[in-house]
Amino acid sequence: MSEQKSKKSLPKVISVTLILVVLIAGGYFVIRSNRAKNELKNRIISTIENAIDRGVYIGKVKNYSLHSVTLSDFKIFKDRSLKEKDIIFEAEEIRVSYDLDIFSALRKKTALNIKEVTFVKPWMTLIRDEEGAFNFMGKFRINLANFPNFYIIRKVSFQDGKLDYIDYRTTKENGLSTKVKSLNGYFVLENLPRVEFDCSGLREEDGAPLAIKGYFFTDRSDYSLDFDFRDADITHFQYYFVQTKPFNLKKGLFDLELHLTNDSDTTQGKTVWYGQASVKDVDLSPEFLGNLEIKQAKGKATFNSKETVIEEIAGLYKNSPFTLKGNLTYVDEFKYDIRVKSDDFKLCDLEEGLKEYLSFSSELQVEGKSNLSFEVSGVNNIYQIKGELSTEKGKFQGYDFSHLKTEFNYDQNGFYFQNMEVEAGEGLIEGTGRVILKG
Repeated sequence: MSEQKSKKSLPKVISVTLILVVLIAGGYFVIRSNRAKNELKNRIISTIENAIDRGVYIGKVKNYSLHSVTLSDFKIFKDRSLKEKDIIFEAEEIRVSYDLDIFSALRKKTALNIKEVTFVKPWMTLIRDEEGAFNFMGKFRINLANFPNFYIIRKVSFQDGKLDYIDYRTTKENGLSTKVKSLNGYFVLENLPRVEFDCSGLREEDGAPLAIKGYFFTDRSDYSLDFDFRDADITHFQYYFVQTKPFNLKKGLFDLELHLTNDSDTTQGKTVWYGQASVKDVDLSPEFLGNLEIKQAKGKATFNSKETVIEEIAGLYKNSPFTLKGNLTYVDEFKYDIRVKSDDFKLCDLEEGLKEYLSFSSELQVEGKSNLSFEVSGVNNIYQIKGELSTEKGKFQGYDFSHLKTEFNYDQNGFYFQNMEVEAGEGLIEGTGRVILKG
């Protein structure tokens, strides 16, 4: 009887024993795994800190295999005190894929061939100084000469990142700050010193899409960059182009395709640029049009390092629609030749301007529609205007007139009219002369 019981209990004992063995073995491997992850984390921190002489924090090693590792809560600090106010870079997660077991590489200090490093939700601040140099290399104390001694990185990617970019090489005093969100892209590092990249994101303030791609060199100032902006705020980005200053831009949006090249061999260190831009809903008051307030302008222009060609811009001066075409050059000095035309110009829109120069005992009143065309040409703030004006019917201070035709010139000395003809009442007035302007 007891023999039968012992036979029945034997399988149970074996089962319990196997379960205990599995639990103990599992617990052992879990402990070993956690120890391995902690050892790996500490070795990674030590390796990075020694390489860049900065403080490094890693929350934990989430996953580890012979070909990849995932780190969470990654931060780089100015120094090893790890103060929160001294964070210079952080990422929610980092994924690293490689060809060699990372433990072996860290222990033996052999070269680690890293296929790709991916930063998930990274954040950092990037600054360009007045000389055009970026603070990236100095910020992380990166010495590319030491890279082969530690690891070979082929590619660095980032997903859903944020960037605070401050640029002091603009026309804006105290630098121009641009915040970018939803930043995605990559840098290819396997062909150093040449670095290829492709990045895109959204401007934080208005969600405007921004993209840049191209290449640069880490050992010299050569580069080739392509920018693509959509529905961007023209008043914000105007500070990158000194040529926009005479336009006195007030508001509006623009699409931009811009190419920049700097090649020490072909361009002798000078930046060559070209592209095209289209604008919409722009308000401006150009100096070369006497600071006339233009609203709701839209159109397209092409440009390069020497000139801008305005293909056509349509807008409003007060209530009068017009179109504008012309050329701007800026090699040695700012020169321009602009042609303006309106087939529905309201004469009442001239009242405010005429009041500045003409004195009347009663309120100035001008009525009627006209065809107006003129050309503005000049250098910097010195310009002249030549044009024609024709009106079928109108009123001036309550008096009817018709079939007005005149040619006119304007410069800093005043208005000059030529070949003027106008019918008033039963008579015809003809003349040529100068209008005396007050002030």
